[in-house]
Amino acid sequence: MKVTYQTASLADAERGIRIYNQGLYGYVKNPDLDDRARVMFEGGLGSTIQEILRQVEFIGKDYGGAAGFKAAYSLAPEIARDMLANRTAYVQAIQSAQPILLGLPSRGAMQTLYRPFVKEIHGKRNWLVWGNKFWHHLKPDAFPIEDRFVDGFFQITDSPSVDKYMKFLQRFRSFVLARRDWVPSMRRIDGNVDSVPCSENKLWDKMFYGLGDESQNRKCASAS
Repeated sequence: MKVTYQTASLADAERGIRIYNQGLYGYVKNPDLDDRARVMFEGGLGSTIQEILRQVEFIGKDYGGAAGFKAAYSLAPEIARDMLANRTAYVQAIQSAQPILLGLPSRGAMQTLYRPFVKEIHGKRNWLVWGNKFWHHLKPDAFPIEDRFVDGFFQITDSPSVDKYMKFLQRFRSFVLARRDWVPSMRRIDGNVDSVPCSENKLWDKMFYGLGDESQNRKCASAS
């Protein structure tokens, strides 16, 4: 039975974290990839086109933002140029967002952040996962990650948009606020797998991703 936000238990959370920490993205261990992302973004948004492009390409390709849609990698220079051209407003939109446990970012801030990731190629133009993984690493406590596994957990089927991400933020916030007592146990299970303890939002993401990975593997096994 698939675990969702309506049925999840602490045992599910712990299992999901274990699965995530033992998993690979490509040939890289998930925690090692997270460490690479942390180092790349520790100084915030790059200040030159080369620095921003490096960050955008890393999230799109190495961190799964483009979900393996290789043609989309060619959009990275244009996304980076848009960010640099509006860097002051972009940084302000990131900085204005408070931790998700305190409240949601404004719709105006989300529109500013999402705009560079609306680029059309081969009939697709909304790169929400690429965007929110990018925002997450700029300010982890404000922007949780939304992707296909997270959508499955929260039973969200909307098309990519600012509205979809705001809907996810509301469900995410309600879910985690009601389960604050889970966090110490989740931290113990997570252990010292990351070189620096991950943000609480990333800890929840490990749970959602691990459970989604488990569900996908079960489907593959039953189909074979």
